[in-house]
Amino acid sequence: FCPMPGCAADGVLPQSGTPCPIFSYSDNAWGTGFIDGVNIYNMSVNWATTTPTATITLANAVPTLAFDASYDANWLDCPQPNTTQKLDGIGGVIMYRVQWKTWPTYNSVVLNWGVKISTSQRSIKWCELRQDKTTGAWTLYQEGIYTPDSDTRWMGSICMDNNGSIGLSYMKSNATSLFPGLYYTGRRSCDPLGTLP
Repeated sequence: FCPMPGCAADGVLPQSGTPCPIFSYSDNAWGTGFIDGVNIYNMSVNWATTTPTATITLANAVPTLAFDASYDANWLDCPQPNTTQKLDGIGGVIMYRVQWKTWPTYNSVVLNWGVKISTSQRSIKWCELRQDKTTGAWTLYQEGIYTPDSDTRWMGSICMDNNGSIGLSYMKSNATSLFPGLYYTGRRSCDPLGTLP
């Protein structure tokens, strides 16, 4: 529901005039026409006039493996010990930020958002998309849902270094013994695709 622009703040900036990619996800459970995937919009700005204008167009819809993006309408998604009061899993939103990086033959972004695993567990869907510099087409390079155990994970933040390795930080808790805290995982560029070992 909340689109997130690509962010190139920590790397080589795109060439002048390159449209800004804006990302959102969709869930096929939302109704006819929706897919489990990532929607990519291009925003082009015309700064030449006295009144600058922006044009936003759908560039791509990239399918992913199935996921359930539903969340509790009262925002009670994430358990914590010693209480029945749950925390907001922040559904419907790509988590900050969509890191944009440029490589010799492609551009890449890494994204993450909360998904429902079961009635008592949420976790994080993550993916890396790549854009071919020749054609401009976006494709899914790798993806996963990080669920190494039965704990709930939410509110992720993902980024990639200059070697193509990925780090993911997130909140984690459970209903019995684990109070909400900050945790992290990651993958080296040489690790099997779709894993955060």
